[in-house]
Amino acid sequence: AFGLVLVCFTAPTKVPARLPGQSMFGGLKLNNLFAKEAISPMIINVAFQGTRTGITVFMAAFALEELGIANIGVFATAASLMGWVARPALGILLDKKGPIATLIPAGLLCLAFAQDLTWFIISGILIGIGQNGISPVLMTISMRTVPAERKAAANSTNYLGMDIGSALASTVGGVLCAVFGYRVGFAAF
Repeated sequence: AFGLVLVCFTAPTKVPARLPGQSMFGGLKLNNLFAKEAISPMIINVAFQGTRTGITVFMAAFALEELGIANIGVFATAASLMGWVARPALGILLDKKGPIATLIPAGLLCLAFAQDLTWFIISGILIGIGQNGISPVLMTISMRTVPAERKAAANSTNYLGMDIGSALASTVGGVLCAVFGYRVGFAAF
């Protein structure tokens, strides 16, 4: 409801004029949905979202089944709090040092070796920095790869990477965790 109220205060966008009888889907072409210039950040997004999905899907089962920790919510709290700090800090770092300095893989090995709640909190902090910070960085990189009139295609390409990563992590991660256990699954993510 709050989001709906906020939408009412956004400025309307100009809708391109269509010829009479022309369908609103007339401009729907593969070139408008996918930006080949944004393929590199998309591939990184496949891996990033796969990792994020793997954590989301298998975290509670891992903590409960292997370590007997019933309420793992403190992991998510630590990750979220670090995300609030990481996103603006990594945005500044992106502007000053470029994308390579901001793509920080962190936390998954710590999670694979977790023995108690302390390990989960440390892992949550590292994952909060790495994963919560990487999403806007990848979106920015995608947008910088295309001219202004192709921003929607770059956005679509970016989210396509997220969707592919989620699908792969859920299926492949499930097999890995079932066959080799959660620790190997998290190390592989």
